[in-house]
Amino acid sequence: MAVIIKCNALAPPAASGKMIAEAPRGNAWPVVGDRAFVWTCETDGGDGLVACGAITAVGPGNLRSTRLTIDPDGRAVASPLGKDDLMPYRDSPLGPPIVGLAKKLYWHALTKIVSLDSQEEEFLDDRFAPATTGT
Repeated sequence: MAVIIKCNALAPPAASGKMIAEAPRGNAWPVVGDRAFVWTCETDGGDGLVACGAITAVGPGNLRSTRLTIDPDGRAVASPLGKDDLMPYRDSPLGPPIVGLAKKLYWHALTKIVSLDSQEEEFLDDRFAPATTGT
């Protein structure tokens, strides 16, 4: 399963390179090994889509939040995706993956963890630069 976590702006990754993000669970029950995309709220100083990687730990956060530890895959965002990009799709009926993402990220709770379908996951994955291999 893949999830997207919409959270407040994050501190720089820990020395281990892992990111810690926290938000209430929406319709998702993330587990270790799941793929996670991180979206930081632009209204709170974030940049929209910022990272993707594998969940390495799931635990309780503050109040009713869930804390995810994510090991980023190291790929840079090649095609930014922010609130302004989603705005035209927020009221659209069913359609391409960006419509589903607009509904999940633009409306309702400021922070949340929600499941992604395979088309949304592929759409987000395509926003990142290809992985580089060491020689």
